[in-house]
Amino acid sequence: MSALPPHTGILREENLALRYIFGYGHETSAFTPFGTKLPHTSITDILFVSVDVDTFGSYDSIEEDQQFHIGISTFDTRHLPELLVSLDDPSATLDRHQYAINSHQFVIGNKLYSKRARRRFLFGTSESISLSDVKSKFESLTQNRDFALVFHGGNEDMKILRQLDVGSQAMYTLDTVKIAQFPLQLYYRHSLEKLLDLLHIPHTNLHAAGNDAHFALRALLMLVVEDAKLQPENIDTSLLNVFKAIAQAPLPVLRKEVSITEQTKESSPPKLGVMAKRRARAERKRFCCLTCGADGAFVGHLCAV
Repeated sequence: MSALPPHTGILREENLALRYIFGYGHETSAFTPFGTKLPHTSITDILFVSVDVDTFGSYDSIEEDQQFHIGISTFDTRHLPELLVSLDDPSATLDRHQYAINSHQFVIGNKLYSKRARRRFLFGTSESISLSDVKSKFESLTQNRDFALVFHGGNEDMKILRQLDVGSQAMYTLDTVKIAQFPLQLYYRHSLEKLLDLLHIPHTNLHAAGNDAHFALRALLMLVVEDAKLQPENIDTSLLNVFKAIAQAPLPVLRKEVSITEQTKESSPPKLGVMAKRRARAERKRFCCLTCGADGAFVGHLCAV
């Protein structure tokens, strides 16, 4: 068996950044601090902002009338204290985990392009905007906050953001492609779909920007869980349970699926009970006998059965 490449499972700066943010790991003392800690915790007060840009045009230079869908999802560490409460109400807890990541999809394009993008977005309603509005939308989501940008292989996405002057104030940039290498001991780059499968994260409708941005954040949280398993004495297991619950929470049902289900229910006749079936059979026989005027022995007639 051939030896693994020397770059297998590299511990990257992004891994150290996450350990510092969530307050675990031995190497964080050597990491340059940023941001402030939440009161009475070792967790950094920061907003994770995941961005995905999808376009059929160029990423190097934005063209006139180029169409985009841009996904922006956020996860706020300020919400962690409320997520760490005792799980007294499982249904309420599930609801909190499902919506702990706040997701948006902005579409720049014609009506047909916007309609297609809107149909595939799982986590809310797509909003049609102009390209010039992207910066203000981003700033409205990150206003007065320290934030870290999150991508999955984001080199192309960052080209678009730079051209739009978006995200330059980020305190840190995290790439789940790189983060995955150490905890999963990888020597090659996983696609987002492969990474989600490996982490047992439910997913569908990838390559819709709003969905990809959301799933990248789920992957990030689950990678923290996998990394922390290597240092179990240095992290609160309840925090890991919260991250795992968010990452692996059930997906919302698409509006299209709800509509199909409702239509099926409306179109399907109600099922009859045993007594109702007997009454219906007797009524058909009575009607048959009245129609033929006989005792029901007319060959080929319904009541001859």
